[in-house]
Amino acid sequence: MTLRNIKILFSLLFPLAAASGAVLAQSDDSPGARFATADANRDGSTTRAEWESYRMSQFDRVDRNRDGFISAADVPRFLQNSDRAQKLQDTIRHLDQNGDAKLSRAEFTNAPALGFEKYDLNKNGVIDPLEREAAR
Repeated sequence: MTLRNIKILFSLLFPLAAASGAVLAQSDDSPGARFATADANRDGSTTRAEWESYRMSQFDRVDRNRDGFISAADVPRFLQNSDRAQKLQDTIRHLDQNGDAKLSRAEFTNAPALGFEKYDLNKNGVIDPLEREAAR
């Protein structure tokens, strides 16, 4: 999996969840805003565990039909011919380990958290306020 594929996944899941009717606390779609949303205990830092929990919640939001997979069937009808739908298909194709054209929770979970790795500049497993701000 390439960094480009991870960036696609990172940039796709949050806005697609918003378009599908999920209520978001912030309209800012930057990685820094996502790290802020993932900060479950609101201490200003995002741990790897908080990030993984956030990622799983995003899986649940995008899996609109609740079948346990992210697939073309989860794209709202009004977005089916959009760039976002194409990015979702590209992401599924790159992360899909068994070639079934769906992204399972396991495939999603086992995908590297390169977004977290990229912004955890001191590699301590925590996105601190300075790293979060740099990600905005």
